[in-house]
Amino acid sequence: MIMGIDPGRDKCGVAVLTAAGEIKYQRVVVTDELGDVIKRLAAEYDIELVLLGDGTTH
Repeated sequence: MIMGIDPGRDKCGVAVLTAAGEIKYQRVVVTDELGDVIKRLAAEYDIELVLLGDGTTH
């Protein structure tokens, strides 16, 4: 499974996909909750790769 995270100041996009591209999870979450969301998804799915976007605020 692949986890994609697109971080932002106030909110973040988070997705979990299979290697074939099937979306298993896709949400926008409040940035303050991102750590808890990542922990929960890592426990639920066998994450093998994490892709991190560069965000929109630099």
